[in-house]
Amino acid sequence: MAQHIYKICLIFFCITTVSSVVAQRADYLIVENPNALLILNKYEQNSTADFPPFTPFRILEEYTLLSDAVTPALKVRGEGKPLFIVRNEKGKIIGEQAAGYTAVFRKCVPVGDTVRVLRDNMMSIYEKYFVKNARRSQFLKKNDILIRLFKYKNVYYVKRINRSPTYGWCRFPKGNGWRKLERQAAGQPLLSEDLRLRIKAFMTRINLTYENYFNYFNKVYHNQIPVPHWEVRETDERMELRFSGLSTGQLRRSTEVLIRNLETLLLGSGYAVYPQENGVLQIRWRKRVQR
Repeated sequence: MAQHIYKICLIFFCITTVSSVVAQRADYLIVENPNALLILNKYEQNSTADFPPFTPFRILEEYTLLSDAVTPALKVRGEGKPLFIVRNEKGKIIGEQAAGYTAVFRKCVPVGDTVRVLRDNMMSIYEKYFVKNARRSQFLKKNDILIRLFKYKNVYYVKRINRSPTYGWCRFPKGNGWRKLERQAAGQPLLSEDLRLRIKAFMTRINLTYENYFNYFNKVYHNQIPVPHWEVRETDERMELRFSGLSTGQLRRSTEVLIRNLETLLLGSGYAVYPQENGVLQIRWRKRVQR
């Protein structure tokens, strides 16, 4: 009886909580000179990272407190790492004036794909968003490789990775001046780092919800049913999600909902979820139809 209740709760959480998580867009803080800010790592120690100019920080929590329950901060992800940007007692970001240009862009669409520029001087990368007299630009060169981090309105925020790493805004006009790369052409891992991080963060939230539900009902019904969880494994060729604690057959419907939400997360990336006979979910390049 208790197991049946647990399964109903898990199906309910997958249909409601999980769907809302995937549907969310993201807010980003862009900072001209991030090293002027007081930035802490996930252990709340001074970050040793050297952040390039105009680094984008994905906002996770706009206002939070550090572990001392006193110091206000902005919880973000930057350069692939969870970080805290410390605020003062008035809520202002410490060092913001020395950091130069700062701007928050709301309701952006995370992207994470890779593009190769095919022609010299056909496209430009801009330091600041497209407003009059507030931007400097440089032409992109043939064979420049760009990671499109997120989209705001009809413009992409990118990182050039093949030579001096550079962040900036870029438009992608129709035509043959650029090409979206598959793994074989880009020479990059199967999934972009940004997309890998989003998948792992998503699965971490799923596992935390499992833990909260099962701990609660184990206490209520005096049971010791093991808490199920998804383990994420990565290789150069794919990501694999392995379920343990219960058989996936016992949670068939919630697993189906989970797959649909993962597919939503992967929209536009060229990758898909492929369930295997042993219950493993593989995330890999979408199969092409043979003609």
